[in-house]
Amino acid sequence: MIGGEGVSKSTKKSNFKISMNLSTATIILISMGIVCIISSNILLNVFTDSFFAKYYATKPFLNIVSTIGNTLFSAGIVSVLVEISTIKNLVSNALENVLQGNISLDSYSNKVLKNINRKIAAKRGGIPLEGVDNSIYSVEPKLIDLLDGLYYNYYNMTYEITLDNNMSVFKKYVILEYEIINEHDKNNKVSHSIRLCNLDKKMTDEEKKASFKIISFIINETDLSDEVEQYKKILPIKDKHSEFQYVVKFERELQHCKKHKIHLEFEYEVPMEDISQIFRLTHPSKAMTHEIYINNDNGTKWSIHGSAFVSFYSKENNSQGFHVKKKHDTHLQISFNNWCIPGAGYVAYLAKKD
Repeated sequence: MIGGEGVSKSTKKSNFKISMNLSTATIILISMGIVCIISSNILLNVFTDSFFAKYYATKPFLNIVSTIGNTLFSAGIVSVLVEISTIKNLVSNALENVLQGNISLDSYSNKVLKNINRKIAAKRGGIPLEGVDNSIYSVEPKLIDLLDGLYYNYYNMTYEITLDNNMSVFKKYVILEYEIINEHDKNNKVSHSIRLCNLDKKMTDEEKKASFKIISFIINETDLSDEVEQYKKILPIKDKHSEFQYVVKFERELQHCKKHKIHLEFEYEVPMEDISQIFRLTHPSKAMTHEIYINNDNGTKWSIHGSAFVSFYSKENNSQGFHVKKKHDTHLQISFNNWCIPGAGYVAYLAKKD
């Protein structure tokens, strides 16, 4: 991640030197070849017309020495060319890997990587380096922190809302299904909280817990529906201006497995004045679909409306964003078709028809 660290400028220039050493065998071949060629030519000039050369086979012998010298020298030159070609290829491949980014980053510290990232971001964004920290790029550390965390493979919910005129409340029946991925062995748990109001001012804590009624709770293939009460607790509302009085929190630890599939069915009631519903993701999700239905069987006519929100939304290209479909006045579907980060979600609200 790139934070707000500055990069110090140095006035000293770094000098890079590449040294290429010829092998000992190559040097010996060239040296012996030169010695043989020079010595044979000198001796040929000295002994060709001499008395000694007439009675001994001096010239053929010196010709052989000269031939050996040429062979050794040629072999040495070939060896030099091969070594230079090999070194050239090594240097060329190394430079190509650097330019293509095919290098190991294991030896770099996080501080150095941050500075490299800042320079890359400035170059790609076409802005001065000093402008990076005062730009949207400052949120990058939060994104990097999410890379090794939990995420949802999918996160789907279905709401069925029914108005109870006798009690002046909306009854909400919810089916929640998701798969949570834990690739890096993080602490993991099922955790869901519902903000509620006192329908009766004399409600006890046990009655408050019961107001968040869990009908089914399944982890993978294990049915834990009979254990749900032990995972509930009451929490106070910290916001003094909130219209809610308490929170029922349902929480259970999960094993350190790579993935868990969760199925949860529950129901609760909210006052008739509570016509809005807000949802935000707590972990990144690859896909999400929520559907909300209104049951108008009791004769009262209600419609539903909604809007979704994500980070990095582009009006021109919404292929990585969301879709809000009002299939009917009583049926709203919100779907996210690609990665969305924590905080993405939607607002849905009910409206009474005239």
